Amino acid sequence: MDDTTFHLETDQDLKVELDLTLDDILPRIKKWSEDIYEFEDKEYYKTRWVQVNPVFSEVVLHLFFLDDYQYLSSVDGDIVFKGKWQSLEESNAIILHKLVNNHIKQSELFDLMFLNGDFFVLKKHGNHKSRGKSKYLLMVNEDTMGDLEIEELLGYLEKEGQKDYGKTVMIGVVILVILVFLFLQLT
Repeated sequence: MDDTTFHLETDQDLKVELDLTLDDILPRIKKWSEDIYEFEDKEYYKTRWVQVNPVFSEVVLHLFFLDDYQYLSSVDGDIVFKGKWQSLEESNAIILHKLVNNHIKQSELFDLMFLNGDFFVLKKHGNHKSRGKSKYLLMVNEDTMGDLEIEELLGYLEKEGQKDYGKTVMIGVVILVILVFLFLQLT
């Protein structure tokens, strides 16, 4: 076996490991995700989203613009492609269109798996494992998470559910205290 084959197998293992980790984390935190319509409402489209990939050493940046729903992808500052994006609010999905000479060259359908101010996780529709590709497009806010290692990012992603769960419990406790107080006032 030569070095090239070894590295390809290692890269494949890293992609599979990331997919398995996200398969584990996402169902537990999905309920705290924003919906795709909030991508526009909360102006997440203004965020500079950096792609997380265990294989790439380059910085892949995804930019979404509300003006004519433009989409831009760059690798280490070099524009890789321009396109358009389209949210499908009813199905909580997004389509990314790659354009060449202002004509659609390729369109990809992604389901929204998780969205907040720090994380934007999409799952490409279909079976990608057999082709050696990751099924997830994991992006993080460049300003708040861009310098972290992948293990740290996954740890923060997992804590997103715990953080919001704590808020939910606190609200529940406050409501319970108010109800007890009202009950005591009535008796």
